[in-house]
Parts: sequence; structure tokens; C-alpha cells
Amino acid sequence: MIKLKVIAVGLIISFGFQATAQPEKTWETEGLVTPESVLFDDENSVFYISNINGKPTDKDNNGFLSKLDKEGNILNKKWVTGLHAPKGMVRAHGHLYVTDIDRIAKIDLD
Repeated sequence: MIKLKVIAVGLIISFGFQATAQPEKTWETEGLVTPESVLFDDENSVFYISNINGKPTDKDNNGFLSKLDKEGNILNKKWVTGLHAPKGMVRAHGHLYVTDIDRIAKIDLD
């Protein structure tokens, strides 16, 4: 019974501290179409944003990737096109890998 009270008090204290922490908005960008994922490329100092641009399961070739600078300015809204519904991304060995429903797109960053 004592352990339950200690756990309950710990959870109440924990939730109380979490509720006071608020994220601070750094910038906001207009013009993206159903943005799903964002990846910051440290080497090139840009953000890659996946835009579903339709339904997340439709194979419609509407999806695209955008490239933004560190301040949230769009450098190239449709940097990569011809994707269906791009979602998660990872950068490795000079390439950007993007999940796209039932395939993975490999994009050469050079």
C-alpha cells in the first residue's frame, strides 16, 4: 500500500512539471501541402519536408519534397516530385531515403 502511494505521488509531481513546460515557436511556414515529416540536414543546413498532397495511402504521384532554410523560408517548394505520399526520411551516405507507401525513394543529394 505504501508503494502505491509513493508511485501515485511521483506521477502527480511528474505530470505537474510536464504541464508547465511549453514549447516555443521559432518560426512558421505557409504554403506546404499536407506536410508529414521533417528532417534537418546538418551538412547542408536545410530542412527537408515531405508533403503528402492528398490521401496518405493513395498512389497518385502528387507527393513531393520541399527544401527550407534554417529560418523556415522555402528554398524549393517542389524540390523532388513524382512521389505518392512521402513520409519518413533519413539521410545516409550522401543520399536521402524517403518512405513512399510501398517503396523507398533514394535521392542523391549531390
